[in-house]
Amino acid sequence: MSDSEEISNEDFRLYVPRSDGWKAHVKTDSQKEYCHLKNSGEDHFHLLTTGEIYLENNEEKFCLNCALAHGFITRNRLHWQHGRE
Repeated sequence: MSDSEEISNEDFRLYVPRSDGWKAHVKTDSQKEYCHLKNSGEDHFHLLTTGEIYLENNEEKFCLNCALAHGFITRNRLHWQHGRE
């Protein structure tokens, strides 16, 4: 069984509840760029790596893990039912 067959039943979609100003990108170069946020318990910013999907808002870049942890994105497909905060 291939990787795509194993994960086909899971929903990996992500949603941006407040989408104004957000853009999604794929990092295509090897220039050092960092996520705008630090991982919990760390005192340094972490690298965005070539091929990584990241979000950008006002020139601030966020890895998907940090964006999810800080509520910039959600896995909740029904986020729109809760209204805008």
